[in-house]
Amino acid sequence: MTLRRLVLILAAISTLTLTAQEAKPRPVFKAVRAQQAPAVDGDLSDAVWQNAPEMTGFTQRDPNEGQPAVGQTRIKAAYTNEAIYFAAVMEDSEPARPLLARRDSDLNNGDYIRISIDSQLDRLNGAAFVVNASNVQMDMILYNDIYDDNTWDAVWDSAAKITPKGWVAEVRVPFSQLRFQDKPVHTWGINVSRWNARTRESTRLVHSPKAESVFVSRFGDLEGIEGIKPKRAFEVMPYGVARTDLHSRADNPFIQSTSHRMDAGVDVKYGLTNTLTLTGTINPDFGQVEADPSQVNLTGAETLFGERRTFFIEGLDLFQYNLSWGDWQFGNEQLFYTRRIGRTPQLDFPDSALETSTTDLTRLLGAGKLSGRTGNWRVGLLSATTAEETGRYSHPAGVSRQVLEPLTHYGVVRLGRDFDGGDGQLGVIGTATNRRLERASIDVLHASALAGGLEGRRRFGGGKYGIAGYVFGSRVAGSPAAIARTQTSFHHLFQRDPARLG
Repeated sequence: MTLRRLVLILAAISTLTLTAQEAKPRPVFKAVRAQQAPAVDGDLSDAVWQNAPEMTGFTQRDPNEGQPAVGQTRIKAAYTNEAIYFAAVMEDSEPARPLLARRDSDLNNGDYIRISIDSQLDRLNGAAFVVNASNVQMDMILYNDIYDDNTWDAVWDSAAKITPKGWVAEVRVPFSQLRFQDKPVHTWGINVSRWNARTRESTRLVHSPKAESVFVSRFGDLEGIEGIKPKRAFEVMPYGVARTDLHSRADNPFIQSTSHRMDAGVDVKYGLTNTLTLTGTINPDFGQVEADPSQVNLTGAETLFGERRTFFIEGLDLFQYNLSWGDWQFGNEQLFYTRRIGRTPQLDFPDSALETSTTDLTRLLGAGKLSGRTGNWRVGLLSATTAEETGRYSHPAGVSRQVLEPLTHYGVVRLGRDFDGGDGQLGVIGTATNRRLERASIDVLHASALAGGLEGRRRFGGGKYGIAGYVFGSRVAGSPAAIARTQTSFHHLFQRDPARLG
């Protein structure tokens, strides 16, 4: 059968942006080596904190942008061979406002501090560690200068203590949670943000005006880190699970009163180099993944949930290709959405079906990923295969089996190149989805889908100006009926009469 194709070029250099920055020296801060690791307990009496230099001079973003902070923050940094430590004193005229919340939830109703680190010094990506006055933690990856993603979970320690004049915090970040090169002397990018819920004051150690789309590229330099070694990861995590279901009453003939099931799989993580990680999984166990928050969608558009599965979170920042630029808190649409891998089966049973037996998820047979940096290159490769899912259904003529999701392969290639000391970046992305379609699905799903994009950004004039732009396109192939479904879907509506849209 001849396949019909649909090709879309969805954006050209329409998101061209120009930002002007003040041409002033980048601030430099100092970390000191601790002869003895400080206890992370909120008590700043450890010897290292008595001698470490302070980082202070915070500037308001709200309510009076550009003015010195009303409640100043003083922070110090120290390190050992295993981790980097931070001690912070948040000054205020009253005790801090505590807030108990779930990890990685919105902390804006209480006081918090956020420590952002660019350990590879590429002026583009990094990691952030947030702790509030009740010692609730949040962590996130930083990517493409102005974006963040809090689905990443790191292993780190913190402590917080409320005082009559504000609050204090201590943070320990193991080097195993950061990516950096193996060299004798390090300079890292750093910025610290603070939120005071009582006064609604937002401040930063290194100020970046709200009118400019910059964040990581404005970080100050943290010097003094010497003699540390990056940790090359090697993890093997097998699992086995047994399950027994007992049903006292089975209204559905496909549900047995007693059923047994056993399963097994393995996850592997290996550091090929200090900054390049190979991750693999066979029949992964997603049973412990945190449930998605409840949402009510009254539109025809797809609900986009954050990624929570460990395999896909690893190196997720390297696969990000944003379809819009803007303030770093917004514009998070992505060309590659990992939650479609292992999604709920898309096909339905025929109208003649009476009782059905189905599954909520598509089994991920296996997947592999290479992510990290080598020299000035950022590399992300992903390959994943999901199983064919079927279900049984009864009908007047008997019992039949229906394919609910075909065997599918997903592939992603993401490459980026930094040049001129991080002042310029070029990146490309390519994605591919290929399905083995059966008769029941050939007129519903695409046989294949390809997408690709090219992006670039450049800072010049001593960092005073910046320019960025991107272009991307896609192509889908399938039967005439499948292409027609795409053209008339809510996302495209190509059947509309252009003369009537004005």
